[in-house]
Amino acid sequence: MFHLRAPAVEPAPPLAEVVLAVRNGARFLPQQMDSLFAQTGVRLRLRALDDGSTDGSRQVMVDQAGRAGRVLHLAEGPRAGVAEAFFTLLDRVGADADLIAPCDQDDVWLPRKLARAGRALAALPTGCPGAVIGARMVTDAGLRPLARDPAWRRPPGFANALVENIVPGNALVMNAAALALVRASLPAARAAGVPLHDWWIYLVLSGAGANLWHDPEPMVLYRQHGGNEIGGAPRGLRRSLRMLAALDGRYRRRIDANLSALLACADLLTPENRRLLQQFAALRVAPPVRRLAGAFGLGLYRQGRAAQAALRVGLALGRA
Repeated sequence: MFHLRAPAVEPAPPLAEVVLAVRNGARFLPQQMDSLFAQTGVRLRLRALDDGSTDGSRQVMVDQAGRAGRVLHLAEGPRAGVAEAFFTLLDRVGADADLIAPCDQDDVWLPRKLARAGRALAALPTGCPGAVIGARMVTDAGLRPLARDPAWRRPPGFANALVENIVPGNALVMNAAALALVRASLPAARAAGVPLHDWWIYLVLSGAGANLWHDPEPMVLYRQHGGNEIGGAPRGLRRSLRMLAALDGRYRRRIDANLSALLACADLLTPENRRLLQQFAALRVAPPVRRLAGAFGLGLYRQGRAAQAALRVGLALGRA
């Protein structure tokens, strides 16, 4: 007697929720949205905020989704800057999302971006927070390649995140457990006026001991067109601009806001990283000689050798 075996049921692809903050992005939105709708190996949900556009961006998004036959979850933004726009979006992500990916309005994603990250994150035990940080191909306005993101010299970690952001939001994909950590931190981030959403995500996830993986294969065409909110200038110029930012206090003010927020939600961090946070906060108000010694002793690090040397000088001078 033969028994018929029911065919195996294939698991549903992961639900990936893309969160898109838009402000006057009508010029490039059609290409970006087409690239989102072309993602393979996932079920895609697109949640967008129009943060006060005056160029018809809202209608462009509605029309683009309609032509593709896709549902678009679209709302008015808070008009309080890019960080608050993304914090608002992350607060609204559906409880059923498996993958969460911030999205800029002017890039193009390669079709395997979300599925590739999803496969890496699926290897984690249930409930274990994790994120994939992809490489990007920097392009001109016409999507002609210019350069890849520079390789990391050292792995991601909280000792790096305290003094440098190496996690661009448009290359980040995180799982639901990582999103839960970020959401728990948002009241503190908002109260402190944290200026950069992607740096904040890096701080929280690395500080909480989440798994952070770097994917070296570029999955994002990172378009440079002169109007980027946070752009990728040529490397020499970018380095000079960062030095100028440090000299006029912007770098220190950003770290001030980050530390204020982290201290308010320190219960999310591992015990080891709570200690490092407290030591770094104390070091920044210590006498100059102690600051210089601490710059070597705490294990804080930036990725580039010149940037590492500048960090130590900046700490000694009270500029970091």
